[in-house]
Amino acid sequence: MTTVDLDIYGQRFLVRAPANERERLEEASHYVDQMIRQLDQAGTSRDTGRLAIQAALMIAVELFKLKDDIHAEVGLTEEVKRRVNEIIEKLDYTLRTL
Repeated sequence: MTTVDLDIYGQRFLVRAPANERERLEEASHYVDQMIRQLDQAGTSRDTGRLAIQAALMIAVELFKLKDDIHAEVGLTEEVKRRVNEIIEKLDYTLRTL
């Protein structure tokens, strides 16, 4: 475990995390900071708490879109595998009956 010093929207956070997650945590905190700053510049709110919640919601929407894309791709892959296996079975049957 290591302690990571993060700065998000001018607030300091000391977070304990596995050493191998340090870089990912820093990248994530930078992303959250950017999202909050974009919302602040857009003038959606001046309240830091509201900005943080809006940023969290936007990031969650991105996450769910990615999950949907992954599930769609895996589902498509599984469907393709199923269809290929059906074709192979038909070919095997046809070859055996010749």
